[in-house]
Amino acid sequence: MLMKTFTKFLVLTACLFFSMNLLAETIYWEETFDVNNGDWSLDANWSISSGKLELYWSPTISPYDLSAISSSISLPMNVDDLIVTQHVNVFSYVNEVAEILLLTNMGEYQLWYYPMSSNWGSDSGSDISFPLNDYAGQDIQIRFRSYGQSTYNINWWDIFNVSITVLYDNDLRAMDVDGPHLVNPGEEGAWTVNIENAGLNTQDNYTVGFYKHGGEELGTVAVSDPLAPGATASYDFYWSPQDQENTGVYGVVYLAGDEYGNNDQSAYCYVRISEDLNLNVLIWDNDNSSDYEDPETGLLKNCEDGIENALSMNGIDYAVTTVLPSDLSTFDMVFISLGLYCVG
Repeated sequence: MLMKTFTKFLVLTACLFFSMNLLAETIYWEETFDVNNGDWSLDANWSISSGKLELYWSPTISPYDLSAISSSISLPMNVDDLIVTQHVNVFSYVNEVAEILLLTNMGEYQLWYYPMSSNWGSDSGSDISFPLNDYAGQDIQIRFRSYGQSTYNINWWDIFNVSITVLYDNDLRAMDVDGPHLVNPGEEGAWTVNIENAGLNTQDNYTVGFYKHGGEELGTVAVSDPLAPGATASYDFYWSPQDQENTGVYGVVYLAGDEYGNNDQSAYCYVRISEDLNLNVLIWDNDNSSDYEDPETGLLKNCEDGIENALSMNGIDYAVTTVLPSDLSTFDMVFISLGLYCVG
């Protein structure tokens, strides 16, 4: 006998990856559903929380026709794609349907029609994209709609991310910074700033800068080598920090005539500047072998992995045990992993 499950795992976020389609794309508009800021009109059973927009089966509505509609979005003339990261989870199909539609002042247009006879996408979300070239220059709204005999026949429809991309002629993007997370005072470290040509034109006259948190310039390099559309390039920088501190470094790319400045600076790369510490650290793995799905990779991780990664990033050695020692006086720090839920 089939039983309706009342337990579901909450996915905190999802990391969105883009296909190149031979040309680089830049995000023009994005909704991550981190908070409900009131920009969406939500019918019953739709909600925004925990990094997703969700249509949930309970309370049961029979029959039903329920939508979530975005606020108005003005599309530029160089608009490219609408990309949705989503997952459909089905319990027992009768005639339930999921749709993605565009609302314009000219009417309503169906982008996606899916009879909910089976699950769609991975648990952490899969991408589906739709070209928006025909709607360039228009004001639109995005509508997620589901209807059918009963919400009881679905489990949930989760939308983790919605973005609209554009194509610029001239757009360089600072991607990230690779390098050591731990450096001794006076020790020289090497970091690499990675950039991408996210525009349509080849670029051969730009500058890449390397900075410490607070805007302190650590180095710049002028570039004249051609960088084709969609191509990436990496530039090495060296720095010998003197003061002990926790800080971060980041990269910036400068291009005259860059049409999209929001991606000119990379995210921070964490750096701990400290003498080697001789600490005795223990991690008590007391989570009954519970695990969780990494929102960035979709891979299962042990609950103590986060503690281990943080200690390793800071250059601190540790021991892991599932049995707590009776004498803890020899340890400088003790971390306890209790897990996320009770494993049966």
